[in-house]
Amino acid sequence: MRVVKPRIPLETQGRLNRMQSELDGATGSNGPVAFTAGKTYQPGEAISHGGRIYIADTVIIAGETVTPGGNVTETSIEDIVNTLNEQKTKGE
Repeated sequence: MRVVKPRIPLETQGRLNRMQSELDGATGSNGPVAFTAGKTYQPGEAISHGGRIYIADTVIIAGETVTPGGNVTETSIEDIVNTLNEQKTKGE
């Protein structure tokens, strides 16, 4: 077994790892994270946060915590457009 010496000090690597984790949390790149609603949302309304799109499952009052998988469901632009197209087709 070959031991590879780190190129940067472990303390520096630890700081970099923590900073990356904080950045991922702030941008939502490590998965959905809870956030505070900036306004009141009704069920079915779209909410965008951290580069992700959610649909409110319940009434969410401004200032409440929005929890992916709890009071909102993650969706995509494609799903929203497809749902609108289906509704339009049924309405014609």
